[in-house]
Amino acid sequence: MQHVYRPVKLGAAARSPLDLFGLNTLLAGMSESLEVRSEPALVVIEGRRAWSTDLGSEATTTAVVAAIDDTTGVLSRYEAGRLSLAVSELAEHKSLPAELFAWTGPVAEDDPREDRSPAAKAARRLREQEATSAKVAALDQPFDVLRTILEAGDAVRARAALRELLHVSELGADAIESMPLRFFNPEYATKLRGQLSVLSDTEKPHK
Repeated sequence: MQHVYRPVKLGAAARSPLDLFGLNTLLAGMSESLEVRSEPALVVIEGRRAWSTDLGSEATTTAVVAAIDDTTGVLSRYEAGRLSLAVSELAEHKSLPAELFAWTGPVAEDDPREDRSPAAKAARRLREQEATSAKVAALDQPFDVLRTILEAGDAVRARAALRELLHVSELGADAIESMPLRFFNPEYATKLRGQLSVLSDTEKPHK
């Protein structure tokens, strides 16, 4: 099956046409928050049969319409308020040549310059432990950390303020500043503390 994309201009609400294909589609992302509000109805989109249905949720009053291509299962049309996406010139092929799936581009190889000595590996592990320890310290004071970053004004001042607040190194402050906000949830905090425990145990001399 071959997908042909056309430019989509949606202003501030722009989305990639790739959101209409594959496992991580718009429809898959909405499945936890939206429910079907009407029976699927047969429609024709770009000369192809599709099934259209209305979706909605208690959290929003925005009407959502999704249409699924009858043959391929592709999300061929999506409308939500002022946002509207549609697939055009969708084509299918009975077979595709095997060479189409053969990778002919560059292949990454191990960097021969990387120091693989025991001392270098130990140093890398210590840096990882240092960064992980700093992240755990940040998770113990999430509100103070976020307030410190917001009030700092720029990245340099933020790192300096984090070092003073949590008594961490510059490496640790960099690790904290690069943490996504979703990492401040309890589940990730538990995993990170477990990771730190493993790193700490590794550094202990074996009897």
